[in-house]
Amino acid sequence: HKHTVLAKEECKDANCNDPTHSHNKVVESPQSKFGITSFVYSRRRPFDTERVKAAIMKLPIVGNPAIDNENQDHENKKSPMFRVLRSKGFMWVSTKHDEPLFWSQAGRFFELKDFGKFWASTDLRWWPDDELSLRDIARDFGGPDNKWGDRRQEIVFIGPEIDRAGIEAMLDDCLLTEEEFKKYVEEEVKRPDLVRLDFTQDPPVPIANVPETAGVA
Repeated sequence: HKHTVLAKEECKDANCNDPTHSHNKVVESPQSKFGITSFVYSRRRPFDTERVKAAIMKLPIVGNPAIDNENQDHENKKSPMFRVLRSKGFMWVSTKHDEPLFWSQAGRFFELKDFGKFWASTDLRWWPDDELSLRDIARDFGGPDNKWGDRRQEIVFIGPEIDRAGIEAMLDDCLLTEEEFKKYVEEEVKRPDLVRLDFTQDPPVPIANVPETAGVA
């Protein structure tokens, strides 16, 4: 339709398509319209395998008894995980020191599988040598003060008004306790990483790790 609008005045009719004057229609994004939020959960301590498995079962996924059953567990609906629509990333669990696990959830479907090796556990022969890749890996290593290479939790969560604090608290409870982590360290230091990064150079340079006992008779 057409109608008269004074100069410099914006047409307020949301249904107007008259090209003779200006419109300032704000297109609402799906994120804003449906309250979709996201965040990345990132920690540098391994999960206890059984505790994180229990947390995963709080997601609204196939294989979760609370949703496969017609009479869903009302307590599970209260879980901060229940509103997550999509989650994806990498996990470090205490039973797999060298291999990350790939976490992928879309709606009711969930997959958890081995995903190669952490760079710290990868023979130097298989490392990239271009600057861009080395800078990316260096970011994953987290800096010279980090003793665990690129091992970490890094999972993005997406959903309508998801409870970030609740999810973080739930997953933090899955991390090894101080006592559990102490025992983990005692076992894993017996198997030093194959590669370390020299952060004094730019970009950081990967160097093959030589065990302290090497060459000792």
